[in-house]
Amino acid sequence: MSSTLISGKRDAVLVDAFITVEQAGALVDWVVARGKNLTTTARELYDKMLELYPDRINPGALWSSARAVKP
Repeated sequence: MSSTLISGKRDAVLVDAFITVEQAGALVDWVVARGKNLTTTARELYDKMLELYPDRINPGALWSSARAVKP
C-alpha cells in the first residue's frame, strides 16, 4: 500500500489516505512524530478526492478515511 504525502518544513498535506482507520491513524502518528502539522480538513480532503475521481465507486469509504486522518 502507498499513500501520498506532500510536506514542507512544518506542514504536510495528505492527498491519498489509507482505507482503514488503523492504517490512517498509524500514518497520522508517523507524520506528527516527524514534527509536521497535517493541514487538510476531513471535508477538504474528501471534496478534493471526489473532484479528482468523480466516478469513485464507494465514497463512503473515502469519507471514513478522511475522517480518520483528520477528525
